[in-house]
Amino acid sequence: MMVTTLQQVKRRAFGLTILSELPLPELPEASADHIETDVTVRIGDLSGVWQAFAEPGRTSSVTEDRLLFRIEGTAIYEVRGGREIVVSPEEKAQPDKVRLYLLGTCMGALLQQRRILPLHGSAVLINGKVYAFIGDSGAGKSTMASCLLQRGYSLVSDDVIAVAGPNETVPYVMPAYPQQKLWQTSLDGLGIAGASFKPIIERVDKFAVPVTEAFNGSPVPLGGIFVLSRAETAEIEITDVPRFLGMAILQYHTFRKSLIEGFGLNEWHFRSAVALAGRVPLKKLGRPAESVGFTANRMADRVLEFISKEG
Repeated sequence: MMVTTLQQVKRRAFGLTILSELPLPELPEASADHIETDVTVRIGDLSGVWQAFAEPGRTSSVTEDRLLFRIEGTAIYEVRGGREIVVSPEEKAQPDKVRLYLLGTCMGALLQQRRILPLHGSAVLINGKVYAFIGDSGAGKSTMASCLLQRGYSLVSDDVIAVAGPNETVPYVMPAYPQQKLWQTSLDGLGIAGASFKPIIERVDKFAVPVTEAFNGSPVPLGGIFVLSRAETAEIEITDVPRFLGMAILQYHTFRKSLIEGFGLNEWHFRSAVALAGRVPLKKLGRPAESVGFTANRMADRVLEFISKEG
């Protein structure tokens, strides 16, 4: 098991104050205003728990207040009640890979347990509001966000978008942490030198890109959601998404949506998606065919033009 020491410095992510026995260098330090601890991350031996609850041939176990899962060669993780994450690293586990699942799957599950809707995408602060970009893997969510950052706007979240109060009149996005995950092709297209970036574990052509100077660390109202999709033409089109379809899209693009049923949160998930689709504009953003080359910059220009026109 990895040797770690208790980190006395509290960290912030997704609007939560986190005290961890694992170093979490990606997360910004909590300020003096964040006295209470919302989430505790600790090291523990979960081998006995795993043997008792894990089913043969399965890598996870989900109950109403707990997620237990194992990544072979890395760690066993337990997420309980929206307040605690226990990590049991394997002896030769790589720390970066242990944190990858802690800040991804574990945090997505914990947000669900706290009734905070986690969407899978990227979110950027533009003119006082957050605009989220969701879509299938490879649709260009992080690349779109990076294009907007190059124009002077600020990142709020990448990969997991924590929407607090989806049933409230004004839903807010809670800031994640100042890092993006970008493919090598995106770095090349954006003209970003990537020699100093660390590869994402098991993906040698995808990198962790710090964005400390272009990060917004405060909750911001959600102004709109763009659903990235592939188009058959060279035109960049932005079209309305009907409310009934928007609800289904939000459910589909919920981060780690496969956990919802096991947590007993089907009704909450449905109501949250319906409410959010009714309160926040959803637009389909058509990505031109690949044959027309790198189009992210043109798409970013089109999005900014649309937001300016729509007010």
